[in-house]
Amino acid sequence: MNTIVFVTNISQKLIGKNICGFTLRKAYRGSTKKCDYLNKKLLSWQFADKLLGYDSYMIANQPDTFLHSDKLGEYYLYFQKESVDKSVDNFIETGIFIKSITLYKTSGVSFTYPYSFSDNHGTVILKSPFHNYYSFNNWPEFDLEDSELIKLEEFYGSFQKVEVNKELIDRMINLWMTSRRTHIFEIKFILNITILEMFIKANSKITYNLSKSIAAFLGSSSENYMKIYRNMKKLYKARSKFLHNGNENKIDENEINAQNYARELIVKIILLSSKYQKEIDTIREEINKLKSGDYYYYLQD
Repeated sequence: MNTIVFVTNISQKLIGKNICGFTLRKAYRGSTKKCDYLNKKLLSWQFADKLLGYDSYMIANQPDTFLHSDKLGEYYLYFQKESVDKSVDNFIETGIFIKSITLYKTSGVSFTYPYSFSDNHGTVILKSPFHNYYSFNNWPEFDLEDSELIKLEEFYGSFQKVEVNKELIDRMINLWMTSRRTHIFEIKFILNITILEMFIKANSKITYNLSKSIAAFLGSSSENYMKIYRNMKKLYKARSKFLHNGNENKIDENEINAQNYARELIVKIILLSSKYQKEIDTIREEINKLKSGDYYYYLQD
């Protein structure tokens, strides 16, 4: 089984590298190289042409193009994995791979849906041009240093093993992926705030409890705790102004902090859930016992 997912806004320094079992490949339009075949009859660039409509169709709400060019011609980038294990669900596995990359660090990397090919079952060309995994943000392209590659592999492995808090994590990630797909500040901001709110259970003093909990959970030192705590109070105040008064109160710093804290929160919950099997209620209880200014001691490295 040959599984691929087209990608854009990713560093070409990663071409040829194996990342979590997936290899980043580059295929020029018109190529007949053996390595560019998805099965006996179909080349990867031919599939991309039909899927993405390179010359006549603009993907709705998709700011990035998956068709690139250099002095040698036009080409596509895609991750590819060949699997012989029929017990593995390729779409679930590739979905975790995509989410791991988007969560691991802030970037504007964009993906199509994943597709599988085999000589036995033929090829299905998806007619719909819409894709779930793109980013509508002016964020940097995705890149990795060698040391980061090792950490990403570890994170991907942890993500695959998650059983505790899985429902909460899935809901948070769905909101996170949706926030990447909109250019509307208000929607993006509220979605990221919602992710942060899902971390606590509080009916009173919400601004204080949310700010303290996120600061304690994400803080790496007492000084860092205070910085996050102050930022959280500012962005939650901005959230309240918008919802109750219709005032955007648009401050780029609030938007950046909300999206970064939401992403970091999801990553740490995944790691704690996988490594320590900690239920979310247990994590909440432990954080509630901390004094103001104290930070959580798990996974600070």
